[in-house]
Amino acid sequence: MQNWFSSTTFLCTYLIFLGRINLSVENETQLERIKNMLRSKCILDYSYVAALFNPLLPNVTCLGAIISERWIVDNCQIEKGSNLTYTAVKVGLMNPTAAYYNISKSICHKDYARECFVIEGYDTRHMYAARHAICLHRTSTSIKMDYTVHPIGLYAKQNYTLNYVDAVYIFGNKFLYTVQDLPLVEHNYCNQIFFPHFRDGKEMVLTEDQVCIKSHKRITATECCQSQPLLVSNECKLVGVMGWSTACSQTLGVHPWVFTLVTYYRDWIDTIRSSLDNDDNKV
Repeated sequence: MQNWFSSTTFLCTYLIFLGRINLSVENETQLERIKNMLRSKCILDYSYVAALFNPLLPNVTCLGAIISERWIVDNCQIEKGSNLTYTAVKVGLMNPTAAYYNISKSICHKDYARECFVIEGYDTRHMYAARHAICLHRTSTSIKMDYTVHPIGLYAKQNYTLNYVDAVYIFGNKFLYTVQDLPLVEHNYCNQIFFPHFRDGKEMVLTEDQVCIKSHKRITATECCQSQPLLVSNECKLVGVMGWSTACSQTLGVHPWVFTLVTYYRDWIDTIRSSLDNDDNKV
C-alpha cells in the first residue's frame, strides 16, 4: 500500500517537473491537462468516501471521509434528541463488492450545538445551523485498504489561501456527485441570507472555523441533499465537512453552503484518535 502511494506521489512530482522544464505555451497547457487529469482521478474515484447508516433508517445516509484504517470524520448525527445513532459504514462505494463495517464509537465535539431554521409551512427538523459541527466515528475492525478504498489527508493550512473547492455529495442514497470549482466567499454573504430564518434571539453567525461556499450549480429541493457533503481541495485534501444542513428547503436550497473547516480541529482529532488507539494497545 505504501509503495503504491509513493509511486503515485513520485509520478505526480515527475510529471509536474517535466512540465516546468520548457515554459512554452504548449507545454504549460500540457502541464495543466496533466494536473487536471490527476485531480479528476483523485476527486472522482471517491475512494476516501464512506456512507454511514443505520438499518432502522434505510433512507438516511450520511457521508464521511476515511482518514485512517479505523477512523472516519464528518458531521453525521441523526436527528437531535433521537436515541438512534449511525451503527455501520459502507466503503468502496464505487466498487460492486463494497465492504461493510460496524461502528464501535462515535464522538462529536463537546461544544457541538444546533439551532433549527424556521420557515413557515415547512418541516425544518433536519435543517439546522451548528457550531463546532464535527464528529469522529471509529470502526470495530480495521478498514481493508486497496485501490478502491484509501484514506484522504486533512488540509493543513491554518490561513486559508483557497479560492475554489469541490463538494462531494450523495443523491438518493445511491449516486455520488462532485460539484467542482465552488468559490469561497465572505462570511457576511451567508450571514445575510440565513439570518432571517432563525428564531429571534437564536441567530447564529459564521465563525472562523467555518467557511461560506457560493454554489454556481443550484441543487433543487427535489434533489434533497441530505448526505452531509464533503469539501475537498484541488490538492485532494479534506477541507471541510457540512456544518449547516440547509439543502432540503426550496427557500434555502444549497446556495450558499456552510462547512466546518477540519484544520481548526486537527488537535481535537489527533487527541481522540490517540486516546482510543492507545487504549487498544494496552489490551
